[in-house]
Amino acid sequence: MPKETDEKKIAAIHCALCGKPDVMMKRHFTPKDGEYLCSKHPTYEDNTPMNPDDALTEYKRLYPNMQTISPSALEAWRKKQEEKLTEESTKVAMSTTADKSDTKTTAAHSHHVGVTEYRTERVAVNEVLGLPTEHLCNALGKPIVTEVFINRPFPEFVPEVKESYVFNDIELIKDTLMMFTTGMPGYLWGHAGTGKAQPIDTIIPTPDGMKRFGDLRVGDKVFGSDGKPTSVVGIFPQGIKPMFRVIFRDGASTRACKEHLWTTLPTHEYKRGYKQKPMVRTTQEMLDAGIKHATGHKFKIPLVEAVEWPEKEHFIHPYILGVMIGDGGLLGTTPVISLGAGDLDIKSRVDSLLPEGIETGGVRVTSKNGRQFSITDNTIFHGNRIKKEIVRLGLNVYSGNKFIPEQYLFDSRENRLELLRGLMDTDGTCRSNRTGFSTTSRKLAEGIKFLVQSLGGTVIVKEYEKAKHKSGYYAEINVKTLFSPFHSTRKLVEWSPSKKNPPSRFITSIDADGEAECMCIKVAAEDSLYVTEEFIVTHNTTLPTQIAARLGRPLIRSQHTASTEESHITGQILAKDGRTYFEPGLLTLAMKHGFIYLADEYDFAYPQILSLYQPVLEGEPLILKEATPEWRKTTRHKHFAFVATGNTNGSGDETGLYQGTNQQNAANYSRFALVSKVEYMPEAQEILILVSHGIPEQMAKNLVKFAKRCRDAYEAHEVSQPIGPRELLNAGIVGVMRNDPVLGLQKSYINKLPSASAVATGEFAQRIFGKAA
Repeated sequence: MPKETDEKKIAAIHCALCGKPDVMMKRHFTPKDGEYLCSKHPTYEDNTPMNPDDALTEYKRLYPNMQTISPSALEAWRKKQEEKLTEESTKVAMSTTADKSDTKTTAAHSHHVGVTEYRTERVAVNEVLGLPTEHLCNALGKPIVTEVFINRPFPEFVPEVKESYVFNDIELIKDTLMMFTTGMPGYLWGHAGTGKAQPIDTIIPTPDGMKRFGDLRVGDKVFGSDGKPTSVVGIFPQGIKPMFRVIFRDGASTRACKEHLWTTLPTHEYKRGYKQKPMVRTTQEMLDAGIKHATGHKFKIPLVEAVEWPEKEHFIHPYILGVMIGDGGLLGTTPVISLGAGDLDIKSRVDSLLPEGIETGGVRVTSKNGRQFSITDNTIFHGNRIKKEIVRLGLNVYSGNKFIPEQYLFDSRENRLELLRGLMDTDGTCRSNRTGFSTTSRKLAEGIKFLVQSLGGTVIVKEYEKAKHKSGYYAEINVKTLFSPFHSTRKLVEWSPSKKNPPSRFITSIDADGEAECMCIKVAAEDSLYVTEEFIVTHNTTLPTQIAARLGRPLIRSQHTASTEESHITGQILAKDGRTYFEPGLLTLAMKHGFIYLADEYDFAYPQILSLYQPVLEGEPLILKEATPEWRKTTRHKHFAFVATGNTNGSGDETGLYQGTNQQNAANYSRFALVSKVEYMPEAQEILILVSHGIPEQMAKNLVKFAKRCRDAYEAHEVSQPIGPRELLNAGIVGVMRNDPVLGLQKSYINKLPSASAVATGEFAQRIFGKAA
């Protein structure tokens, strides 16, 4: 028994807050019988205990290098996952109908061939997406259910779940789920700028330095929320918009339109019994909800991680430059640094980083605790290389004019951190868990603010006008970071991360701020976040991929451009080792194995390319005469779904905002419930067809009445397109599922029309159904 106890102790980890052992920190922060195991359990600003997830997140912030799960527990979890995966993989039935003569050819591609079976479970959608039941329920108030895929024969195609992505457009969620579960082909379109417009004159950090937002082009790089470069894949001008200035607690601010989307993180508004998650809110929604409540600010956004610029070489090491700017004399013929008697470890570090032949010496006692050291160059008789570099950088100035050279600001994370620690070791303070820096130079205050923000911290600058300083300026800078900003032993032992008020960006005010010409961008980052001015993380959104991720469904995304070819979509004959084989395209794979096929930027492709989709959208097999036998006819898997996205409704770009989009063939877009030019059946027969599909008779009659009115208006040139039988049936099906025939018409027909026609047909719907579209 003693031996077993010892093994348990070894298997456990110890909480850095209370010192107690446990195998998993999340379990450590989970209350048992109403009591918390951790005696120093993290709390919110109102001193209420954090829920387990928030407590674990806070713990990781405070102690990023500490383990949160013991090695033995981690190994047990991995073993269980492997056993589950092995068990599930044996249930995946794969068969092939390939000719014997093609066995060698298809062997290398056997993962493409066969019938894939999925094991599914029925679950409530709101539970999968982390939303309240009332947001995703039917007319009776019961949760909407869908299928979640348990086994994953093609894990490489199942999108990664991004916890930072939150679902807030309930109607769009319902539409997307309908496409996934019914197999009805759907087309999601909208002007790309909705929710993401910012002024074109905003200056943002990029891997190439600071750049005007309006000067960005497709292919340029910006920073993602993880601090790494991400590509701009779309540019969408938005015209003149009313602006709001969004100000944060650390003094940072940016301008955005009222529709701009913000990922807001949980605060202490946490309610027991409901696991609060991040939410995506518009500027207007935050204004409507109120920025403050009785105990503080309501909304905060995620901090950017340290951005990554390429490393630069410097003659003066960044730490040494920080020491000299922080508390050094830069005007004399010999540079000097001033240190306290208890900070001689700083001198030792400087000595270790100086170029060969240069050293500190010539100590001078300036006060009881003050020491001043000169930096001398022993290799050159006339001149000091450190002094020459100071002059070249323009730093031979008085204290009130000190600044951080640009080449040191746009440097690697490691070099910027060394620079900050040199500044903080000499002129920084650490008292009562408050870390600060003071300066009489406005330029230096701005440089430190940029430096800390670029490293993922926050800065509050309090400025004063003081006549006793030559510059007439004085600033106290409060620095908050998740890492220690010190090398100095004396200050390092005094510093600890703030547990009560860690670095965060609470929104303190949102005020109207005139108008500005705006645009939005689309970025390649998987969480769709990018960094704007003052290193503020802002939003750029996607939906179908993240729903698929949470349902465990494989998804293939096909990006459409003017260069898209048929072979990219369906496949092509290739040669290898003297043999030919057929490499299936993305659509072929999706149909064969039940993937969701996401046809992105659909309206960027040419109509003749999109015409190959028409039989698939009608539910027909994909026939490829040039393919090898096993791929010549691909029948739709029962789980196959087709979702297309674009910036226009296929009738062409009326605004001139989306260069590269093409006017599409109406016959193709009619498969997405757009109009098609066909002969119409008698009204009575059309009503019978609708009723045969489960549409109530009175609703069917009203739908046909609406269709006749639209068709008459089309003949009279009052609307641009009529509604065809297919669109009318789709509207009826959606109307029954959502208990709202006008909503069905809006989703299946009206939303796809040019604006004038949409207004006209909306009025028709109001007259017939008594409700506006």
